[in-house]
Amino acid sequence: LTNNNASLAVGVTKGDKIIYARTFGYSNIEDSIKAEFNTVFHIASVSKPFTAAAIVKLVEQGKLTLDDLIVKHIPAFEMKDPRYKQVTIRQILTHTSGIPRHVSVGDWENPVYGDKALEKNIENIKPLMLDFEPGTAFSYSNSAFDILGIVIDRASGMSFEKYVKTNILIPSGMTNSLYSKPQNTLPVNWAVPYS
Repeated sequence: LTNNNASLAVGVTKGDKIIYARTFGYSNIEDSIKAEFNTVFHIASVSKPFTAAAIVKLVEQGKLTLDDLIVKHIPAFEMKDPRYKQVTIRQILTHTSGIPRHVSVGDWENPVYGDKALEKNIENIKPLMLDFEPGTAFSYSNSAFDILGIVIDRASGMSFEKYVKTNILIPSGMTNSLYSKPQNTLPVNWAVPYS
């Protein structure tokens, strides 16, 4: 049996009209707190479309191209595998870079804070080999998208979080969305991350 009590929010739009919106389940099962429209969910892998949108925005602004090599924007990016020099932005977006899936795990439980939090990924990836020749296979990679966060930072001159907030979230009306987990206790409207 599957326990479907964990919270979920669904919204369907057509143009600028909301045609369906509903919440389901509990944002906190133990305390019987039902999900509401102001419940804040952990973004998790939904961050990838926002990262991709930020990359496209930077392409539109003429600050990078999809076929730019990662080393062009992050000269310090290196791996044990010399093929790292071939990795492009497009390959990361399409999960064909060969960068291993989980270089830094446990980010939800023990997040790194500060403007240079993403920079830690450059050090974590250095001793690793690619899983395959860039562009030759598909393998979903959270770690590769962390590297794109650094590309966005470098190409835009703004922190990844600030760039996404300024150029994607606020223009979209997503004023309660953010990329930072509070350092002390979670606000009551945050959904507990069940799995």
